[in-house]
Amino acid sequence: MDSLNALERVQRYMIARRQAKHTMIRVGPFTVLLDADDDGFESNLAFPHTPATEAPEQWLAPLRAAFASHGRKPAIQWIVGYAPQLEATLQATGFVEHSRETLLVCAPGAMRPTPALPGLTVATITDASPLADARESLDVNEFGFDPANAQPATDEQATQFRATLTTARAFTARRDGRAIAAGMYTEPHAGVVELAGIATLEPFRGQGLAQALTAHMAQAAFANGCDLVYLKTANPVAVRVYERAGFQPNGEDLTYVASR
Repeated sequence: MDSLNALERVQRYMIARRQAKHTMIRVGPFTVLLDADDDGFESNLAFPHTPATEAPEQWLAPLRAAFASHGRKPAIQWIVGYAPQLEATLQATGFVEHSRETLLVCAPGAMRPTPALPGLTVATITDASPLADARESLDVNEFGFDPANAQPATDEQATQFRATLTTARAFTARRDGRAIAAGMYTEPHAGVVELAGIATLEPFRGQGLAQALTAHMAQAAFANGCDLVYLKTANPVAVRVYERAGFQPNGEDLTYVASR
Protein backbone atom coordinates (compact mmCIF):
# COMPACT_ATOMS: atom_id res chain seq x y z
CA MET A 1 0.00 0.00 0.00
CA ASP A 2 1.31 3.47 -0.95
CA SER A 3 1.45 5.13 2.48
CA LEU A 4 1.28 8.75 1.27
CA ASN A 5 -1.52 7.99 -1.18
CA ALA A 6 -3.49 6.30 1.62
CA LEU A 7 -3.06 9.36 3.85
CA GLU A 8 -4.28 11.67 1.10
CA ARG A 9 -7.31 9.47 0.44
CA VAL A 10 -8.22 9.38 4.13
CA GLN A 11 -7.82 13.16 4.39
CA ARG A 12 -10.10 13.71 1.41
CA TYR A 13 -12.60 11.22 2.78
CA MET A 14 -12.82 13.16 6.04
CA ILE A 15 -14.00 16.15 4.00
CA ALA A 16 -16.22 14.32 1.52
CA ARG A 17 -18.35 12.45 4.06
CA ARG A 18 -19.35 15.70 5.79
CA GLN A 19 -19.98 17.96 2.81
CA ALA A 20 -23.62 17.07 2.16
CA LYS A 21 -24.76 17.95 5.68
CA HIS A 22 -22.63 21.01 6.42
CA THR A 23 -22.10 24.55 5.21
CA MET A 24 -18.81 24.55 3.31
CA ILE A 25 -16.42 27.52 3.20
CA ARG A 26 -13.06 27.35 1.41
CA VAL A 27 -10.30 29.32 3.14
CA GLY A 28 -6.84 29.02 1.61
CA PRO A 29 -5.70 25.41 2.03
CA PHE A 30 -8.68 24.56 4.28
CA THR A 31 -12.22 23.36 3.80
CA VAL A 32 -14.33 24.62 6.70
CA LEU A 33 -17.45 22.53 7.38
CA LEU A 34 -20.00 24.04 9.77
CA ASP A 35 -23.17 22.54 11.24
CA ALA A 36 -26.04 25.00 11.64
CA ASP A 37 -27.82 22.80 14.19
CA ASP A 38 -24.95 21.55 16.35
CA ASP A 39 -22.46 23.94 17.94
CA GLY A 40 -20.19 21.17 19.24
CA PHE A 41 -16.67 21.54 17.90
CA GLU A 42 -16.63 17.96 16.55
CA SER A 43 -19.42 19.01 14.18
CA ASN A 44 -17.65 22.22 13.15
CA LEU A 45 -14.19 21.55 11.78
CA ALA A 46 -11.70 22.69 9.18
CA PHE A 47 -9.72 20.15 7.17
CA PRO A 48 -6.71 20.87 4.95
CA HIS A 49 -7.51 19.93 1.35
CA THR A 50 -3.91 20.65 0.38
CA PRO A 51 -0.85 20.11 2.64
CA ALA A 52 -1.21 23.65 4.10
CA THR A 53 2.29 24.93 3.39
CA GLU A 54 1.16 28.56 3.01
CA ALA A 55 2.20 31.10 5.66
CA PRO A 56 -0.53 31.52 8.30
CA GLU A 57 -0.82 35.22 7.45
CA GLN A 58 -2.54 34.10 4.25
CA TRP A 59 -5.30 32.07 5.93
CA LEU A 60 -5.46 32.52 9.71
CA ALA A 61 -7.69 35.61 9.90
CA PRO A 62 -10.15 34.39 7.21
CA LEU A 63 -10.27 30.98 8.92
CA ARG A 64 -11.19 32.53 12.26
CA ALA A 65 -13.75 34.73 10.52
CA ALA A 66 -15.40 31.73 8.85
CA PHE A 67 -15.96 30.06 12.21
CA ALA A 68 -17.05 33.33 13.84
CA SER A 69 -19.66 33.87 11.14
CA HIS A 70 -21.52 30.88 12.59
CA GLY A 71 -20.65 31.51 16.23
CA ARG A 72 -18.24 28.58 16.28
CA LYS A 73 -14.79 28.12 17.81
CA PRO A 74 -12.05 27.32 15.27
CA ALA A 75 -10.98 23.67 15.22
CA ILE A 76 -8.82 21.84 12.69
CA GLN A 77 -8.51 18.10 12.08
CA TRP A 78 -5.95 16.44 9.84
CA ILE A 79 -3.72 13.46 9.22
CA VAL A 80 -0.20 14.45 10.31
CA GLY A 81 1.63 12.85 7.39
CA TYR A 82 -0.60 14.68 4.91
CA ALA A 83 0.23 18.13 6.34
CA PRO A 84 3.41 17.61 8.41
CA GLN A 85 4.14 21.31 8.98
CA LEU A 86 0.69 22.22 10.22
CA GLU A 87 1.08 21.21 13.86
CA ALA A 88 3.98 23.59 14.53
CA THR A 89 2.17 26.37 12.70
CA LEU A 90 -0.97 25.94 14.79
CA GLN A 91 0.99 25.82 18.03
CA ALA A 92 2.58 29.16 17.09
CA THR A 93 -0.74 30.81 16.23
CA GLY A 94 -2.87 30.18 19.31
CA PHE A 95 -4.13 26.63 18.84
CA VAL A 96 -3.77 23.75 21.29
CA GLU A 97 -4.03 19.99 20.90
CA HIS A 98 -7.43 18.52 21.71
CA SER A 99 -6.97 14.93 20.60
CA ARG A 100 -4.35 12.65 19.07
CA GLU A 101 -5.24 9.22 17.71
CA THR A 102 -3.37 6.49 15.89
CA LEU A 103 -4.54 6.04 12.31
CA LEU A 104 -4.68 2.44 11.09
CA VAL A 105 -5.41 1.42 7.50
CA CYS A 106 -6.17 -1.83 5.74
CA ALA A 107 -6.39 -2.96 2.11
CA PRO A 108 -8.06 -6.19 0.95
CA GLY A 109 -4.83 -8.17 0.65
CA ALA A 110 -3.71 -7.26 4.17
CA MET A 111 -6.48 -9.03 6.08
CA ARG A 112 -5.33 -11.72 8.50
CA PRO A 113 -7.14 -14.94 9.42
CA THR A 114 -9.34 -14.49 12.46
CA PRO A 115 -9.77 -17.37 14.94
CA ALA A 116 -13.24 -18.88 14.84
CA LEU A 117 -15.38 -18.03 17.86
CA PRO A 118 -17.98 -20.74 18.51
CA GLY A 119 -21.56 -19.48 18.60
CA LEU A 120 -20.70 -16.04 17.19
CA THR A 121 -22.80 -14.49 14.44
CA VAL A 122 -22.76 -10.95 13.06
CA ALA A 123 -25.92 -9.17 11.92
CA THR A 124 -25.78 -6.33 9.40
CA ILE A 125 -28.06 -3.35 10.09
CA THR A 126 -29.31 -1.16 7.22
CA ASP A 127 -32.01 1.47 6.79
CA ALA A 128 -34.42 -1.38 5.97
CA SER A 129 -33.73 -3.39 9.16
CA PRO A 130 -36.31 -3.76 11.94
CA LEU A 131 -36.23 -0.89 14.42
CA ALA A 132 -35.48 -3.35 17.22
CA ASP A 133 -32.24 -4.35 15.50
CA ALA A 134 -31.12 -0.73 15.16
CA ARG A 135 -31.97 -0.08 18.81
CA GLU A 136 -30.10 -3.20 19.91
CA SER A 137 -26.97 -2.13 18.04
CA LEU A 138 -27.14 1.34 19.57
CA ASP A 139 -27.58 -0.08 23.05
CA VAL A 140 -24.63 -2.45 22.78
CA ASN A 141 -22.48 0.41 21.55
CA GLU A 142 -23.55 2.78 24.34
CA PHE A 143 -23.24 0.24 27.16
CA GLY A 144 -19.98 -1.06 25.70
CA PHE A 145 -18.35 2.36 25.85
CA ASP A 146 -19.88 3.70 29.07
CA PRO A 147 -21.68 1.01 31.09
CA ALA A 148 -22.02 3.22 34.18
CA ASN A 149 -23.88 6.06 32.48
CA ALA A 150 -25.46 4.61 29.33
CA GLN A 151 -29.21 4.67 28.80
CA PRO A 152 -31.24 2.46 26.44
CA ALA A 153 -31.95 4.10 23.08
CA THR A 154 -35.40 5.56 22.51
CA ASP A 155 -37.49 4.76 19.46
CA GLU A 156 -36.68 8.24 18.13
CA GLN A 157 -32.94 7.72 18.52
CA ALA A 158 -33.12 4.29 16.91
CA THR A 159 -35.17 5.68 14.02
CA GLN A 160 -32.69 8.50 13.44
CA PHE A 161 -29.76 6.09 13.59
CA ARG A 162 -31.37 3.62 11.19
CA ALA A 163 -32.02 6.43 8.70
CA THR A 164 -28.26 7.05 8.44
CA LEU A 165 -27.65 3.51 7.20
CA THR A 166 -28.49 3.97 3.53
CA THR A 167 -24.90 3.29 2.44
CA ALA A 168 -23.30 3.13 5.89
CA ARG A 169 -23.72 -0.13 7.79
CA ALA A 170 -23.99 -1.08 11.47
CA PHE A 171 -23.07 -4.51 12.77
CA THR A 172 -24.08 -6.42 15.88
CA ALA A 173 -22.11 -9.43 17.06
CA ARG A 174 -24.21 -12.02 18.89
CA ARG A 175 -23.14 -15.11 20.76
CA ASP A 176 -25.83 -17.73 21.09
CA GLY A 177 -28.40 -15.05 20.28
CA ARG A 178 -27.21 -12.43 22.79
CA ALA A 179 -25.89 -9.10 21.43
CA ILE A 180 -22.45 -8.51 22.95
CA ALA A 181 -20.47 -6.28 20.55
CA ALA A 182 -21.25 -3.66 17.92
CA GLY A 183 -19.67 -1.29 15.43
CA MET A 184 -20.26 0.32 12.06
CA TYR A 185 -18.70 1.63 8.91
CA THR A 186 -19.55 5.09 7.67
CA GLU A 187 -20.69 6.16 4.20
CA PRO A 188 -18.26 5.01 1.50
CA HIS A 189 -16.69 7.66 -0.75
CA ALA A 190 -14.28 6.96 -3.60
CA GLY A 191 -13.54 3.48 -2.28
CA VAL A 192 -12.72 4.64 1.26
CA VAL A 193 -14.66 3.92 4.45
CA GLU A 194 -14.10 4.39 8.19
CA LEU A 195 -14.81 1.82 10.89
CA ALA A 196 -16.20 3.48 14.01
CA GLY A 197 -17.87 2.83 17.34
CA ILE A 198 -16.37 -0.64 17.91
CA ALA A 199 -17.42 -1.67 21.41
CA THR A 200 -17.78 -4.88 23.44
CA LEU A 201 -19.90 -5.30 26.55
CA GLU A 202 -17.68 -5.42 29.62
CA PRO A 203 -18.25 -9.08 30.66
CA PHE A 204 -17.20 -10.27 27.20
CA ARG A 205 -13.98 -8.33 26.67
CA GLY A 206 -10.67 -10.07 26.11
CA GLN A 207 -12.25 -12.91 24.14
CA GLY A 208 -11.32 -11.84 20.61
CA LEU A 209 -14.69 -10.26 19.79
CA ALA A 210 -13.31 -6.87 18.77
CA GLN A 211 -10.81 -8.49 16.41
CA ALA A 212 -13.48 -10.72 14.87
CA LEU A 213 -15.98 -7.89 14.47
CA THR A 214 -13.37 -5.53 13.01
CA ALA A 215 -12.33 -8.14 10.46
CA HIS A 216 -15.95 -8.86 9.56
CA MET A 217 -16.77 -5.18 9.03
CA ALA A 218 -13.66 -4.62 6.92
CA GLN A 219 -14.47 -7.63 4.75
CA ALA A 220 -18.03 -6.35 4.33
CA ALA A 221 -16.68 -2.99 3.16
CA PHE A 222 -14.33 -4.67 0.68
CA ALA A 223 -17.19 -6.80 -0.62
CA ASN A 224 -19.14 -3.57 -1.11
CA GLY A 225 -16.48 -2.17 -3.44
CA CYS A 226 -14.17 -0.33 -1.05
CA ASP A 227 -10.40 -0.81 -1.30
CA LEU A 228 -9.23 1.23 1.70
CA VAL A 229 -10.64 0.88 5.21
CA TYR A 230 -9.36 2.91 8.13
CA LEU A 231 -10.02 3.50 11.80
CA LYS A 232 -8.64 5.68 14.59
CA THR A 233 -7.99 5.03 18.25
CA ALA A 234 -6.12 6.58 21.17
CA ASN A 235 -6.05 3.23 23.00
CA PRO A 236 -2.74 1.30 22.65
CA VAL A 237 -4.49 -1.98 23.54
CA ALA A 238 -7.01 -1.40 20.75
CA VAL A 239 -4.17 -0.72 18.31
CA ARG A 240 -2.84 -4.23 18.94
CA VAL A 241 -6.31 -5.71 18.46
CA TYR A 242 -6.73 -3.99 15.10
CA GLU A 243 -3.23 -5.00 14.01
CA ARG A 244 -4.15 -8.64 14.59
CA ALA A 245 -7.04 -8.16 12.17
CA GLY A 246 -4.65 -6.85 9.49
CA PHE A 247 -4.71 -3.08 10.04
CA GLN A 248 -1.42 -1.20 9.90
CA PRO A 249 -0.59 1.99 11.86
CA ASN A 250 -0.07 4.81 9.37
CA GLY A 251 0.53 8.00 11.32
CA GLU A 252 -1.72 10.06 13.53
CA ASP A 253 -4.99 11.96 13.34
CA LEU A 254 -4.83 15.29 15.18
CA THR A 255 -7.44 17.82 16.23
CA TYR A 256 -6.38 21.28 17.36
CA VAL A 257 -8.70 23.98 18.71
CA ALA A 258 -8.19 27.71 19.12
CA SER A 259 -7.17 28.71 22.64
CA ARG A 260 -7.93 32.38 22.05
